[in-house]
Amino acid sequence: MDFNLRLDPGALVNLDGVKGNAAGVQVTDSDLVVNLGSEFAAQISRGAIDTVKAMDDPRPEVYFPMGVSAAAQKLGRDTVCIVTSYDGLVEVDLNQEVQGEGRPVAPRTGGGSGRQSDSYTPPSALATWGRVLGVIVALVILWELITHGLFPLVVAIIVLLILAAVARAVITSMRVRNAQRDAGPAERAPIPFRRLIVSVEDPQGFISALNQRGAARPVS
Repeated sequence: MDFNLRLDPGALVNLDGVKGNAAGVQVTDSDLVVNLGSEFAAQISRGAIDTVKAMDDPRPEVYFPMGVSAAAQKLGRDTVCIVTSYDGLVEVDLNQEVQGEGRPVAPRTGGGSGRQSDSYTPPSALATWGRVLGVIVALVILWELITHGLFPLVVAIIVLLILAAVARAVITSMRVRNAQRDAGPAERAPIPFRRLIVSVEDPQGFISALNQRGAARPVS
C-alpha cells in the first residue's frame, strides 16, 4: 500500500531533490519503504518494527524543523525525522538499528539549523572598529548637512544607501544559488537510525497497514 506524505505549503522548498508526487512511504508484506528522492531512502523489514503510533506536534518543547533531520533534541540521537507537515505525524520505533541512505543529515538542535559554513571567517577587531568609525563619520556628515539646510540631499543619500544594500543582498543570494546549483547533489551516505518520524496524509491507515499480521505492536 502506498501512502503520500502530507505536504504543507513550502515544505519542500529546501529539498531540491524531492518532488511531491514521487515522495512517500510504501507498506509491503515484508517491508516499510521510505522514499524522499535524493534526500533520503530506506527499506525497513517489518520484523524490525517494534511499535507504531500517532504523534502530536512536539513543538515548542522540541525543536522540530521542516525537512529531513537527525538527532533531534529530546527525541533521541538515533531518530530520523521526515517532517513535511506538522499534522499526520507517525512515530515508528524499531527493535534494532537499521540503515537508510541519502544526503548527509545534519543534527538539529534548538540553537539553530545545525549547519554552518566552514568558510566563514569572523571579522577582525581592526575591521570591526573601522566599521564603527565609518558609521560615526557618516552620522557626523549627515548631521552637518542637515544643520546647513541640505535635508533633501540627506534623504537622497539614505535612499541610495538602502538601494545599494538591497542590490548587494540580491547579488549575494544569486551567487549562493548558482554555487549550489553548480555543485550538484551531495554524495549519498549511509544513515543509521532506530526511530523514524514521518508525516503522512492518512496516518491511521498507515498505522493500520503496519499493524496488520502482527508486524508491529500497536500503541494506544
